[in-house]
Amino acid sequence: MSSIIGRVIFYILNYKNHQRQQHQKIKNFCQSISTNQKLILNTSIAK
Repeated sequence: MSSIIGRVIFYILNYKNHQRQQHQKIKNFCQSISTNQKLILNTSIAK
C-alpha cells in the first residue's frame, strides 16, 4: 500500500517538474521572439 502512495507522489512531483520545464521553454521562446522582432524593427528603421 505504501509503495503505491510513494509512486503516486513520485508521479505528481515528476509531472509538476515537467510542467515547470515546459513553462520555462515557452517563456524562453517568447523572449527570443520578442528579441527577434526588435532586431527586425531596428533593421527596417535603419533602411
